Amino acid sequence: NAVDAQASATCAAVAAWCLVGSWVRGTYSFVDQLWSVAPVVYVGTYAYYARETVAFNVTFIAFYQNVLLLLITLPAAVAYRSTKGFDLMGADGAAVACWCVAFVIEAVADEQQWKFQQSKRDLAPKVPAWREDYLRGFLTHGLFAYSRHPNFFAEQSIWVAFSMFAAASARPVNYFTPVIIGSVLLILLFQGSTAFTESITAKKYPEYKNYQACTSALVLMP
Repeated sequence: NAVDAQASATCAAVAAWCLVGSWVRGTYSFVDQLWSVAPVVYVGTYAYYARETVAFNVTFIAFYQNVLLLLITLPAAVAYRSTKGFDLMGADGAAVACWCVAFVIEAVADEQQWKFQQSKRDLAPKVPAWREDYLRGFLTHGLFAYSRHPNFFAEQSIWVAFSMFAAASARPVNYFTPVIIGSVLLILLFQGSTAFTESITAKKYPEYKNYQACTSALVLMP
C-alpha cells in the first residue's frame, strides 16, 4: 500500500544517501559502505514486519528500552560527580569484585552456549561429554548444570555491581540510593523475558520441563 511504498522509498533514499556520501568522501572501504546501508535496511525491514504491534514498538522498543539504558548507566554519572575518594578496601572494592566475577561468569556461559550451538549444528567439533545434550537439544553441562540461564544472571549482576559504584560514592555509603532504579527495572524485565523464553523452549524440547524441575532458573545453585 501507500504507507509501505513511502517507508520503502524513504529507507532506499537514506541508504542511497549514505552510500553516495561514502563514495564522495572516498575514505570508506567496501565494508564501511555496506554498514552505512545495513542499519537503514534493518530498520525498514523491522518497521515493515512490526506494523501490527505499533503501540508495543513505540512504547517499549522505542521509548522504554532507551530510558532503561539511560537509567542503568546513571550510576556512572553519580560516581563521577562524587568528591569521595576511591576505597579499594571498602565498598568500591566490593563493587569491583562483584563486577569482575559477574563478567567472568557471563563470558564463560556465553562461550559454552556458543560452543554448544555451533557443535550441535555441526559447525564445530562435538564435545563428547555433551552427547546427551545434543540429543535433548539444549545444554545442561558446564555452568548450565547450576543455572538454566547463568548468562542472564551474570548480566543482571553486572549492572547491579555497576550501581554499587554510585552507592559507594555516597557519604555515608548508601546501597538504596535512587539511582539503583535502573538495575531494578532491568531485573524485572529479565523476569518477564526469561519466563517468555522458557515457555517457547519447553514447547520445543520435551525434556526441558525435567531440566526446569531440578535446576535453578537464574542464580547458580548446586
